[in-house]
Amino acid sequence: MRFSWDVLLQHLGYTQTLAGQEMVGRWTGVQNFVGNFAGAVAPWITGFLLDRTGHFYWVFLVTTAVVWVGAVSRIFVVGPIKPVEWRRHPTVT
Repeated sequence: MRFSWDVLLQHLGYTQTLAGQEMVGRWTGVQNFVGNFAGAVAPWITGFLLDRTGHFYWVFLVTTAVVWVGAVSRIFVVGPIKPVEWRRHPTVT
């Protein structure tokens, strides 16, 4: 149970660090949407693959591929997490 809380808090920390004060709510909402969407689609894909093949081999292969793509993208696409200095838009007076 401890590990899952650490991952959740780290995930929220990334969002707060990168999004900044003014956009953290929107970024968190998008992340939650994507996570919930994956949770809704994964059982459908699992059932589809099992219905077509009758074996769990392809289910585990697809799951493994998705996990590896996520891990590699975290390393090479996201990179180190550092605070971003966002510029403020000029206000019209």
